[in-house]
Amino acid sequence: MVLVQILPESVDAQIEGPEKPIINFVSIDTADQNVLLNWNPSATPNILHYKICYLTNLSPPSSTGVCFATVPGDNLNYKYDTVSLNPLIYTIKAVDAIGESLLDGDFHRTVKLDITYDSCSQEINLKWGKYLGWKENLTGYRVFSKESSGSFKEIALLDTNKLSFTHTGIKENVEYKYFIRAFDNRGRISYSNIRSYYTFMPPPPSFINLDYVSVLDNQNVEISFSADLTGEINDFQLLRASSLNTSFTSWRTLNDVGHSPFSINDRLPTRGVQTYYRIDALNSCSNPVSSSNIGSNIILRGEVDGTIAKLTWNPYTDFAGGIEEYAIYRMNEYDEFELINTAQAGDVSYIEDLSTISSGAMKGEISYQIEAIETDNNPNGIKGISRSNKISISIVTRLFVP
Repeated sequence: MVLVQILPESVDAQIEGPEKPIINFVSIDTADQNVLLNWNPSATPNILHYKICYLTNLSPPSSTGVCFATVPGDNLNYKYDTVSLNPLIYTIKAVDAIGESLLDGDFHRTVKLDITYDSCSQEINLKWGKYLGWKENLTGYRVFSKESSGSFKEIALLDTNKLSFTHTGIKENVEYKYFIRAFDNRGRISYSNIRSYYTFMPPPPSFINLDYVSVLDNQNVEISFSADLTGEINDFQLLRASSLNTSFTSWRTLNDVGHSPFSINDRLPTRGVQTYYRIDALNSCSNPVSSSNIGSNIILRGEVDGTIAKLTWNPYTDFAGGIEEYAIYRMNEYDEFELINTAQAGDVSYIEDLSTISSGAMKGEISYQIEAIETDNNPNGIKGISRSNKISISIVTRLFVP
């Protein structure tokens, strides 16, 4: 690079002089984001030096031009070490012993690229200004992109009427970089500035645990969940499904959850309808980013055959730590449920001989309830308990009169 003398001057009067040099291209150097100018020599011989000039607009050029650098006459390149936020319009003047060329004519302006990120649509939108200088020779634009430490790859080829492009399928928490390359039908190219964007999205909670689904009464179940609320995400949605073979659908959105655990009730006939639940964490676009384990209510059924009470239930689905056991409760003569036995995690039935029970505990019917109890292996240190519906079984009291 030849050392140049910086000579700022306001161009007030133009004196006709040698032929203007024709600019080949004005481009951004992608290595340092400075402006490169390249031109053909003036058709007039014995050029002493060239003046590098810029304009902020083209109306009128003679009153808005500023020549800011001078290079020797055998130099046909110049790098401008200042990048303006708004691209300038460049032209070159030739100077010989008689005078200098006019400022008017042969203006070039680089492509300025701007980008915006739509996190909810996972799109980056690119817009740029038209390259000025090649006129009808301008052929089109090539769009280049790279992710983080990868290499630039061409992702679009557009004609001269296209000054925007939408890059879809954008990933979260990745740095994207872009530039535009204008080209003409003579093989000339010009690069835009490089724009980058880091697609930040807050990470999901470190955990979401559906603690339990438990029956409250004949018409209501309680769903309780715990979650890490120390991050930026505290919006959740509660989903439900009629079986594990059907899709979960959103039922309730819970915004700005401020405490954990958090519980909510759902109304359903608890003696006959089993419903499955799941909790999803929602990001700022209301898109799910993580999910809890699944939970379901337990439906207890029973009948009496002679003096034998037979209980059956559906297995609880699904503690994060697994099921430790089922606790079986029967109502005593004080109308209180008391623990009478336990069943292993894989059991879904229980049989009791009523002949061993005091008649004062029965009063024409007998009531039961069971609990599913989680093991101590929950990764979040939670121990859930799910209660079934309560059932009352009618029994026949036979009196013997001697």
